[in-house]
Amino acid sequence: MTKTKFSILFSTIAAVMLVSALYVPAAEAAIQISYSVNGGPVIQCALNPLSSGPAVCASVSAAPVTIAVISAQSNSPGSPTLAQEFGSTLVIQSSANSTLDLYITAQDFTNPSAPPPVVLASSISTTSTTGSGTSGLVSCLNTTNGLAPPTDPFCAAGPSVTNTTLAFTGADSTANTVTTSIASLGTPYSISQHVSLTLTAGTNVNVITSTVLTPVPEPASLLLLGSTLGLTALLRKKFKRA
Repeated sequence: MTKTKFSILFSTIAAVMLVSALYVPAAEAAIQISYSVNGGPVIQCALNPLSSGPAVCASVSAAPVTIAVISAQSNSPGSPTLAQEFGSTLVIQSSANSTLDLYITAQDFTNPSAPPPVVLASSISTTSTTGSGTSGLVSCLNTTNGLAPPTDPFCAAGPSVTNTTLAFTGADSTANTVTTSIASLGTPYSISQHVSLTLTAGTNVNVITSTVLTPVPEPASLLLLGSTLGLTALLRKKFKRA
């Protein structure tokens, strides 16, 4: 093959590869909600290609459980001072003893990262009117940047924190927040939540969750805050005496 023919062939192959690449779907970040009742298959009920959301599942019905609304949103890709994901439900009802697992995941967080250290705070609260049950939450910073079941495994890699299991009964409200310090965290990562509920027959409950990541305050900032608070207290005493 002559040099000229080789150049033409190489140029043609390169052009074909370039055109083909243009038609390959680009990977997109997303926010996803899914659920499972009584250990059954995990069902994806919402997938928004905008990872900040919102994502909304309306009128979920998986006997014996019904859920009026499940919603989620995040501030993906985050900021140097904050990454957060929120989830909430409206009227979970169960006509028989059952279990309910909810998964919420938002992808493509690039801030904050560590080091310096960051603090992961995981919160869950319930408000019930009838019935009884328990609620739990695991919050994960998934460094594979994956979603959750049924798309991907929950928390394939990365730090996580597990909240204390809460018990509720009748007209009741419960809340729990757990924090942990993280010394090393690469990017991008997804924030994933796994909410686990046990429900007795006749239960009516709402659930709110949040996962928040913030930098650990620097010693200089803490010193400045302490000095400011001390000065404020001193000025208050001075004004009272005046």
